[in-house]
Amino acid sequence: MATHADPFGPQMPLGISLAPGATFEAFFVGPNRFAVEVLRGMAEGTGERQAFLASEAGLGKSHLLQATCRRAGDAGARCAWLPLDGEAGAHAGILEGLEALDLIALDALDAVVGDAAWERGLFGLINAARASGARLLFAAGAVPAELPLALPDLASRLTWGPVLQLAPLDETEKREALTARAGVLGLELPDAVADYLLRHFPRDLAGQLERLDTLDRASLASGRRLTVPFVKEVLARAR
Repeated sequence: MATHADPFGPQMPLGISLAPGATFEAFFVGPNRFAVEVLRGMAEGTGERQAFLASEAGLGKSHLLQATCRRAGDAGARCAWLPLDGEAGAHAGILEGLEALDLIALDALDAVVGDAAWERGLFGLINAARASGARLLFAAGAVPAELPLALPDLASRLTWGPVLQLAPLDETEKREALTARAGVLGLELPDAVADYLLRHFPRDLAGQLERLDTLDRASLASGRRLTVPFVKEVLARAR
């Protein structure tokens, strides 16, 4: 399947693969419907050719970039998702030739801005992608105008498509997101457990959804239902 592909084989560059649960269906849209619709259009090749996604940590930027690549790959597109705060960010040379793909999603752009080689590489990739017709999707913790860019013209090129800012969920929406994820997993989520998770991990929605996956596996393995003591025990072991 092309979702995880570079031009040379079934794996993405550097062996990077998509998280199994990173789909549009698993993302709680809440106040971010417009941003999600833009990314769906990019994935399906019917919308924008470039977009920039910005938000504070934990709101789902990486999830959405991977979901975009997965949806595009399911339609036969050649895609790459590169989280630049990891191994992919070790050398700007990884950008060379990516414009031959159909969709390139560069995550955690904050990790490389300010580096002259990376900024030149990004500048060149945007120009090359515009010429080749490749779709480009960027994500960072701030909008381009607020990033510490050293190359003046790079900021303007990063805004050649819409700049989308994810809004945080309010308390009710976070509870709805947890309940929806539990429903997908077939997991009963008592109010007391939801209260505990929201009280102890109030801002980290992406982490909350991962914790639910961990709790689901632990519940299935032990045959125990979710209770606050059980949740404390499982999450203590998972640290």
